[in-house]
Amino acid sequence: MSFPPPSEFNANRVNAGDSVCEALSKVFRQVNLLADLVASERNEDGSFTTEFIEKICATGCAGGGGDTNTSTPDPSASTSIYMASRFLSGGVFRGRLFFIESGGWTYTTINGSMDQVVLGMAIRPSDGVAYAVYVDQTNDSSPYPLRLGTVNLTTGAITYIATISSGGSDWSTLGADDQYALEFKSNGTLYLATWTTSPISNLYTVNLATAAITAVGVDVQMDSGANSFLVYSMSYDSGGTLYALGFDCTTNRYITASVNTTPNPSFGNALLATEECEILQAASVPTVNNQIWMGLVNKGGEKFIWARGTGDIYQVADGSGCVTPFVQKMTGAASMAQVTAVAGVPS
Repeated sequence: MSFPPPSEFNANRVNAGDSVCEALSKVFRQVNLLADLVASERNEDGSFTTEFIEKICATGCAGGGGDTNTSTPDPSASTSIYMASRFLSGGVFRGRLFFIESGGWTYTTINGSMDQVVLGMAIRPSDGVAYAVYVDQTNDSSPYPLRLGTVNLTTGAITYIATISSGGSDWSTLGADDQYALEFKSNGTLYLATWTTSPISNLYTVNLATAAITAVGVDVQMDSGANSFLVYSMSYDSGGTLYALGFDCTTNRYITASVNTTPNPSFGNALLATEECEILQAASVPTVNNQIWMGLVNKGGEKFIWARGTGDIYQVADGSGCVTPFVQKMTGAASMAQVTAVAGVPS
């Protein structure tokens, strides 16, 4: 239920010149508005509604707002989004973590100076636990291991689970590079996507206890031909379809596409991507850490992507198709530059 705006209450003020009928009509409307307001804020048992908690916590949970450290609401809530970025400090990359409330497009800084750089992040729908793949250039040495862990969404603290790669393999580079994406399927399966400048993308399932990965198909290709689709970010929609923001290597275009996670024998057991929206035409395949777009979430039946270099957020699709031109929903702060991961349970 939406919150009645102040203008609706003001319209029902009783004026000196009002007739008795007009005055009574305004009083009745005001009583109904008050009932709507209370219903928006509280459940029958007296507890606050999820929508009310989200709006309060997006402003700083009764103390702050904007670029401040604060607690965050339910990670599984319909408007909750989390975003990670990186910054260079003392010759190594460090990370930042943000909460974004997509109802009003406000943000808070959960942690502005993390040792770890989150390169992929996903929220498990069943319990709201956040998982991440990350590197720690502050405490590790090159080649930097790619690790799996859980993220405390109030503090940004990461709890290590296991190491996915010790670094330096053909798909795990040595730095805090933007080459990974995580997403949970509704049944609890965690997918990890990677890409290389070969160019090729691969999809894996991840064991949540051991971080062992298992390949799903041989690579990811466009269904329009045997050409690679590089997966930059993944997000399920509320209907259970997996979408990705990425790059069509034959047409040199940034696109959003649905991805079929069942290997297709006609394409050599590749996973097939079907284009949804064209984002941008490019001259060539972007090199590592030079992607223009990074990050995709599905919220309220709409799709949103991030400008990697600035943290600006744009709506690119709704339930009926692509939004053209794209609608900017939020301007990123300076600390949001160099987006590395976004996550949010689809709604």
